[in-house]
Amino acid sequence: MASKFNVLRQEKFEAKAEALAILEVAQQHRTAAQTKRLDEIEAALPKLDKEIDRMAAALEAERIAPVDGPAASIVRPSGGKRFAELFGASSIDNGGWDSPDQFLAALHQGLNDPRLAFSPALGLRATGTVGVPSDGGFNVPTQLSSTWMDASLEDEVVRPRATVYAMTGHDLHVPGFDASDHTSLLYGGFAGGWVAEASEITPEQPKLRLIALAARKLGVLAEISNELLSDGVGYASQLSTAIIKAIGFYLDYGFLNGTGASQPLGVLNSPAVIAVTKEIQQTAATVNYHNLSKMFARMAPASVKNAVWVAHPSCIPSLTVLSIPMGTSAAHIPVMSDSDGSFKILTRPVVFTEKVPTIGNQGDIGLYDFSQYAIALRADVTLDKSMHPGFTRDTSHFRGILRGDGMPMWNKPLTLKGGTTVSPFVVLEPRT
Repeated sequence: MASKFNVLRQEKFEAKAEALAILEVAQQHRTAAQTKRLDEIEAALPKLDKEIDRMAAALEAERIAPVDGPAASIVRPSGGKRFAELFGASSIDNGGWDSPDQFLAALHQGLNDPRLAFSPALGLRATGTVGVPSDGGFNVPTQLSSTWMDASLEDEVVRPRATVYAMTGHDLHVPGFDASDHTSLLYGGFAGGWVAEASEITPEQPKLRLIALAARKLGVLAEISNELLSDGVGYASQLSTAIIKAIGFYLDYGFLNGTGASQPLGVLNSPAVIAVTKEIQQTAATVNYHNLSKMFARMAPASVKNAVWVAHPSCIPSLTVLSIPMGTSAAHIPVMSDSDGSFKILTRPVVFTEKVPTIGNQGDIGLYDFSQYAIALRADVTLDKSMHPGFTRDTSHFRGILRGDGMPMWNKPLTLKGGTTVSPFVVLEPRT
């Protein structure tokens, strides 16, 4: 398999080199045969990427697996969550630009610059033209896109805590065990028990499930005043800040709320999520201590050490007044503690975000182990500019496209030996 893998990588390298040679010929001087060949290469590269990605995953699984056993089918991410850790430091490339400002200025001015049409680190040519919203835009140098992605990571809720994979093709398949029932079996099919000498052990067939992640498209928009673009002062900084905020918001929103239809499947819509029932006659739009303690009890035991509370800011008034009475001395211990602006409930951190439903709705507060959420991201980001949406306001819109996917690694809650169900994703049912 390793030799076939190297052959495919060499084939991809040669195809890109051939395409680059054709691209160096001015468009008006290209022959029909050269144009046809360029289109053929561009059509073939995604298929090569997909096959290389599949074989790379299989080789990595083989490398990290035990000598025998079904664990050989499990693929684990090899790096961290930052761009260089996911894709390798060699993937970070300036695209031939002296600085990010130079690239953004060329994009803004609509210059006919060949560097806009080719990304040495990521592939062939831009998939569209400036100002045409239906087209794909121009490849952003990975030196700039890596900065955006890493800066966005700092303010995100899910991605810093999730299991993140690098995606080089259109699809990424991550196998795992179907571990949904511990009443008689473990890890989706292994049975155990004490047996007498020379007695037979009953064999069980392990059940595996495949987590299929696809390169779904996320579009982010940033609106910049044309005066700022013309003056040039702070232009790149303001545009980058706007894009970073948009990336962080919409990646998080998808990983939390996504429906799975042309977008990630968010934890709130996961089939593994457990919705804890409210208290009898509980006041609408409130959170009480019994809600929180029962939610904590439904967290999968192995997930407690990674768990984090995620709540909408509208929950703050309810949470700040919660306390536990201590005997008859009228002393109270706050349920939510704080230290230097960091909050905890029942020893686990609390994150407040507007990306979940408001108080009273299911998901307004939840306890999650995001390490059980799989994210796949591609390295390539494209950027395009249009003046048409902001014509009456004298502004320009920049549209960034990045691709990736997310999905819970559990497909249902886990039933423990005693019959209780637990999950890495626990929320509170509606209180309206």
